[in-house]
Amino acid sequence: MNYKEELLKSPIFWMSLSSKELFHTNFIAWALNVVEDDLRGTIFKALFDEELRGDIIIEREKDNIDLLVKANDNLYVVENKVKDVVCEDQIRKIEKVQADKYVLLTLLEYNPFFSMQKWVVRTYTDFVRHIDCISVKNIYHHALLKDYIRMVNLLISFVNENCQENKYNFIWANKDVLNQYKDVRLLDLFIKYNSSKLLSYIVNFFKPEKNILLLKGYSFRPTFNFSNNHGIIDIFWSNNIYTIGIQLEDKYFRKVFVLNNGNTERIYKKLREKNIWFSSTWMSRNKKEFCSYDANNDKRPTFIYQYDKKYLSINTDFSEICDRILDSMNEIYDNHEAIMDLFSENSNTTTV
Repeated sequence: MNYKEELLKSPIFWMSLSSKELFHTNFIAWALNVVEDDLRGTIFKALFDEELRGDIIIEREKDNIDLLVKANDNLYVVENKVKDVVCEDQIRKIEKVQADKYVLLTLLEYNPFFSMQKWVVRTYTDFVRHIDCISVKNIYHHALLKDYIRMVNLLISFVNENCQENKYNFIWANKDVLNQYKDVRLLDLFIKYNSSKLLSYIVNFFKPEKNILLLKGYSFRPTFNFSNNHGIIDIFWSNNIYTIGIQLEDKYFRKVFVLNNGNTERIYKKLREKNIWFSSTWMSRNKKEFCSYDANNDKRPTFIYQYDKKYLSINTDFSEICDRILDSMNEIYDNHEAIMDLFSENSNTTTV
């Protein structure tokens, strides 16, 4: 089946293109308000695995929360992720709202690398399976629900069609695949979903017993961001002076260093001269000794990196990426004392 062509036949899909989660949140909120055929009771049970008893109050997009539902003398929070993946900062912020149940409704099944102990995770696959079983006599409602259910199942199948297990196939060298998703505004989801899977794989790989930099007093800081149609995965280690580690973006495998305070460029030159972490012979395509972010931002230390000339390629196995990061971690471990010695050369470590 050509999932893209089938999606384009759906009126509901065309209406959903104007937003990401908001369309789906609004659709669910509408269904929770429909008394006829007990549609709201079915939707409530599909979301919260409880029977609805009595009245229900629904608030949308309040305090940056997708759905707040008051029913059964309880408060329920729903975070809806259709074209996005959840991040830890967002989850922790939502948890500040004192609710009786937190539900993450996600289009695709994945395992976040951070704790979701307070949350119940529901996939759209299970959600639409619940509502597909009900008998809706209202002809208009029946048609809407059938089209919505079909669209959701097509979305899931379309994204999963090109998700290869533990393979790095979501980079722009793989244009034929990525352009399919760009045409129907699913590119963000495809890249974010696969990037989050890679990050979870890496975090699981670097369990505490293998993460030897913890023994040197570093904290482990894995994060994921998205910018300009690229997933950006940071595998960083930090102490009270600097942050060091690997950044993955598209085909690039970058070695990163940034001071928590002070002039990163000055310490970078010392590292480069001594071939510690950075190569003294490395040059960028523009003949620069290093690349950087925030070089003109006085409020933040400059983010310095060199990228490995051995680029990441389509379908690189996740395990191979982890092995390269492991080699880098061992390099940091072996050079830890030499790096710290550079700071001891100056009595004020924050102005090196």
